[in-house]
Amino acid sequence: MTEFATEAGHWYYPDGRPAYETEAKNGAMRPTTLRDARKLNLRPSVTKIIREAAQPGLERWKRNQLLLSALTLPRVGGESVEDFSKRVEIDSQAQGAKARDRGTAIHAEIEIALGGGGISDFALPVVKWLRDQFPDLKWQPERSFASGLGFGGKLDAYAPLVVCDFKTSEFEPGDEPGGWDEQLMQLAACAIGLNEDLDKVQAFNLFVSTKRPDVLHAVYWKPEDLHRGWRMFDNLLSFWMLRNKYESTR
Repeated sequence: MTEFATEAGHWYYPDGRPAYETEAKNGAMRPTTLRDARKLNLRPSVTKIIREAAQPGLERWKRNQLLLSALTLPRVGGESVEDFSKRVEIDSQAQGAKARDRGTAIHAEIEIALGGGGISDFALPVVKWLRDQFPDLKWQPERSFASGLGFGGKLDAYAPLVVCDFKTSEFEPGDEPGGWDEQLMQLAACAIGLNEDLDKVQAFNLFVSTKRPDVLHAVYWKPEDLHRGWRMFDNLLSFWMLRNKYESTR
């Protein structure tokens, strides 16, 4: 699943191609850095820009993971508070990595299915839902782009006048996950990056439960939401460029 890299923290060439890695002096490939981006005139990813703002939901989840690890991790005889704290932090980070890996795997399964490949237990309900809601659309999975405004990105599913981003979360039937500003900013920025009109495009997050493949929840964003999301993102983009002295692609 490593070839289905997540969009977070990446760079994009001006033609929209992802620039996940750059060739090092010894010929080996390594993750692209800010220094590489300056030389190649790359665009920072949408999620890289959004990280400039606080994400209360994510921070709350991280705190909960720390608390769970502290409550469930057994103490070792003679262990200092400092050593125990380090083990708690490592354990909580491992839980976060497991959740991210699970989400990446599910995204990959959906991408394969939308591209005409095999359909897994998690991908089947998503593909069926999309066909029921948009029977005439031909989806472009993992559509990457670069905007002349100075950023790039990759959208989970795209069709003209429709932008969709999948999210994975542990939730039960009847729960209503999502609706956060960072999700709004991501879709608004992707819509602008794909030259869509915020007053006409349909933008939504489709949440997939990691507990039950058949449990889905859609969050639709209104035009006024998208305009607000774009303004927030645009200000973060300006801040990021000023802070990193990265004005060339703006």
